[in-house]
Amino acid sequence: MSLWACFLLLAQEPVDFARDLAPLIERRCLPCHQPGIRKGDLSLATPADLVANEWLSPGKPRDSVLLKALTPGPGGRRPKMPKDGDPLEAAHLDLLKRWIAEGARWPETLVLRERS
Repeated sequence: MSLWACFLLLAQEPVDFARDLAPLIERRCLPCHQPGIRKGDLSLATPADLVANEWLSPGKPRDSVLLKALTPGPGGRRPKMPKDGDPLEAAHLDLLKRWIAEGARWPETLVLRERS
């Protein structure tokens, strides 16, 4: 990471998972990745599967399989996830990358649920 990128990261307010990422995951990911469905053997209701299956590398966005699966490939190739619907917006990917870089803290008592 460049010095300028580090400065920008430090200048931003830390990502609040409950406020910034939980609603996105509930809306975009839980329809396929929740305890009762677990497509790809992954539930995103809690961080348990992310950690157990090594989908997340706290502090290391470049090593996080989750981020790689959501990021478009070379030449704008469609990302692996989501399978259905539009890919995540660049701003959402940036937020996820920042959250991972900041240590991927998920509040212990927070269990995500699909919004109806």
